[in-house]
Order: sequence, then structure tokens, then C-alpha cells
Amino acid sequence: NRFGQADFQNWQNYSSTIHQFDNNESHHAYSFSLEKRDGSLFRTKIHLNKSVDDILNGMVKALEKCGAGNTIPSLDERPHQDSSSSFSKSSLGRHRFSQNAQSSGTETDYQRYNVKSNKGRNLLHFVTNDLDPHEVSKRKMARTDAQAAALAVRRLFKFQAVDATRLGWSSGNVAILFQRLVELHVEHHAEFRVESFYPLRLSFSPFDLSEERRYGMSSKEVAQSDSSSSSSSRNFSALDVYGGVLRLHPGSTPLQWLVHLRQVTPASLETVLQRRAEVDQCKGLLRSRHNMQLLKGYSAASDEFYRVLHRLCQLGRDDDRPNSISSFELVAEPLVVKVEASNACHRRKPTVTSDGSIQLSEDMCSDDTILEKISHLGVKARQRHAEYEQQKQQCQAVAKEIQWQLGLPRAVYRTGVIQQDDFLNSLYRMKSELNDGITDAIRAELAGSALAITGSGPFCHLADDGSVVVPHDWT
Repeated sequence: NRFGQADFQNWQNYSSTIHQFDNNESHHAYSFSLEKRDGSLFRTKIHLNKSVDDILNGMVKALEKCGAGNTIPSLDERPHQDSSSSFSKSSLGRHRFSQNAQSSGTETDYQRYNVKSNKGRNLLHFVTNDLDPHEVSKRKMARTDAQAAALAVRRLFKFQAVDATRLGWSSGNVAILFQRLVELHVEHHAEFRVESFYPLRLSFSPFDLSEERRYGMSSKEVAQSDSSSSSSSRNFSALDVYGGVLRLHPGSTPLQWLVHLRQVTPASLETVLQRRAEVDQCKGLLRSRHNMQLLKGYSAASDEFYRVLHRLCQLGRDDDRPNSISSFELVAEPLVVKVEASNACHRRKPTVTSDGSIQLSEDMCSDDTILEKISHLGVKARQRHAEYEQQKQQCQAVAKEIQWQLGLPRAVYRTGVIQQDDFLNSLYRMKSELNDGITDAIRAELAGSALAITGSGPFCHLADDGSVVVPHDWT
């Protein structure tokens, strides 16, 4: 209980020490024994009614006699602390510095020893200690093999494009996946109904086709689908004639892939070309009459985007007002309208996003005045888009400077989920904090590797293509 008295507490808080402790038991001594290095015991005692310095000096002398004196610092080597700094105990018993200690501008003990928050985010420590050049070369070679296998699939099947990025797999596993598809073509190409799959795009999706289709449904459509007892309503085709995409599941067998590949017929390819021509025609009409560029969002289904496009095109044809579009809107940048799924839109009206685009869903198009509402957001959307593009150019310029400073093969890029503001702030901080010594060390370790910045949460790590990925709040 002696260490819990007021003089010990004040000494621990670096306040003025109470040099004398008074209690009812005068000259109370605590006897104890210490084991020396040779195994013998050393008996001593401490007078608990003395001052804090006397008690601690007595403990130090006892340890020195036992052979542990070289590892004990003197009491005068206590870290200096400003008297204005104070501690406050929380309900959990944890200490934190007061506001005047945080605003002093000097590095405190808490900040110096709080390594847990910086664990894994130190760029210099990662590239000098954790970066393995052999692993970087291995991943680069695996990415090259995957690209070569994807090119072989695209040439054999004559797809317009091949995509497996949504799987989240490593390049080595993706290369094996494409090799299985090449072997399927060698063994069963005679069973295909077409010689060329152009203009289809091949996409490997990890989701079930029915679940992916249900994501674009409204809640009413999902309820109707669940209440239906017919299993045929849930058997969606792997061929998307609206988007021109053939989806295959990576966990299926080659014979199951063959079933989906045989769904492609000359008639289905003709339907895909017809849908694309209709989409281009509707986009041209909206661009010429309303200076609007309609794009498909990530969450929207292809048929949903097709219906929204036709709905807006129909409203644009029915709009016979002579002043439906101003002369300023004709010469200004086109409004970028992105169609998203109804479940992904938090509001039931068109909204302007951070990049200056207007978010739209199929449910909003039931309103006959939807084009007017989009037009009213034009000034705000164009202003925000201009700010976004200006910030994007700043990011590109600073990323180029860091590329030349570190000798990277390409400019610093962003990956994953990260806001452009965080990306730009991270670039500016990286540009200002990299001095000559740190730059030379990082340049030597990052020779031939790219550098990417992602959002907060992940630690510094090596990407699948051999790039070094750091969080935007790196240290």
C-alpha cells in the first residue's frame, strides 16, 4: 500500500515530490531477500516511512549488490516532462494527456511509445525489412503468365475481351483457370454453335447468376421471385444479350462451361449487335437534345440500364418544348448520368455525387419530369465535375514528380477504395516528407516496383502484380 500513497503518485506524475511520509507506525521497515547471481541470498530491508527517493535508492543499492546494478538507470535519468502536462485517469484506468500537453508541440512519451497505431503503416520499415525481391519477381512472372493465358483464350474463342478481375484470385490461380478453358476449346471446339464469339465479352464471376441478377431487382420483384414456386423463373441465362457478356462461374467444371458456351448462337450474337445499335442511337439522341451522357453504374444490371435508357429516350422524343435546352448547355460539358441499382441509391431522387456525375435509378424514371430534374442539377454537377477534374490533374502531376524522385517505372496510382482527397493529401505528404536519405533508401528497395496508395485499414503489403501498396495514412 505504500506505493499508492500521495507522494508516490505525485512522483509518478512528475510533480513536486513530498519528501516525508508520516504514518502511525514510525520506523516501519519491510524485510525481504534477493537471490544473487551465484545462488546465495541477500537479506535487506526498506524503511517505508522515508521519502520516495530514499526508498527507491535503497532498492537500487540492493539490486546493485545482487549483481543487477548495470541494468538499473539512475533516478536522475527520469524523462523530463513539462510541469504544464497533466494526466487524467479514465474510468478504465487508462492515462491520457490533457489538452495543454497535446498542444505543446513537442513529442510526448505517449506519442513516442504508441507503436501499435503505426504498426504496419511504416513505409520505410516495410521496404527495407519486409520487402522480398524474390517474391516481387515471382508475382510479376505470375501476372505475365495470367495475361498470356487470357490472350490465348481471347484469340481462340475470339471474345472481344476477357475479364477475371472480380474473382479476387491470385495471378497464378487465374492463369490455371484460363488454361482449363484453353483445354476445353482444344477438346470440344467442334461442339460450339459459332466459330467466333465476337462481340461478346467473357467474365468470370464468383457470384451465383441468380443472386447477381437479384441484386439489380427492386424489393417488389425479389418478393415476387421468392413467392413463385416455378424453378424456371430462377434459371437465368449465363448470356447477357443486353450487355453482351457471357458469365461463367470459376467453380464449375469444364463440361458445365460447355453448356453455357453452347447457349451462344448466331441469333443471339445478332441480338447483341442489335441491342448495341439501339443503345448507341438512344445515347446519341440524349446527347444531341439534352447534352447528357448516360453510363451504366457498377451496381446496375444491363437490362435495367437498357430500360432506363429507353425510358429517357422516349421522354426526350415526347418533349416538344422549343426551349427544352439552353444555348449554354449546348456548348457546356455534357452531364454524366450514371444508372445504379435501386437498392444502391439512398435517395429516391437524382443526386450529384462527389465526382460530378448524377446518380439515377430505374424507380426514378417513373416520373415524367425526370429530365427537368436532371437539368436543374446541371450547374451544380458541372461545377463539382470541374473541381474533381482539377484535383485529378493535381494528383497526376504530384504522382509524376514522386515517380521521378523515387525512380519508379510508372506514376503512383490509387487502388482499392480511397477518396481522391485522401489520395491527393497522401501524395503531397509523401512529396514533402521524403528527404534525401529516405529517398535514396526507398529508391534502392523499390527498384523496378510500382507504388500504389489505398484507403485506410490495410497495412503496407505487396500486391498481386508485385506493386507496393501503402495506406493513405502511412507513416
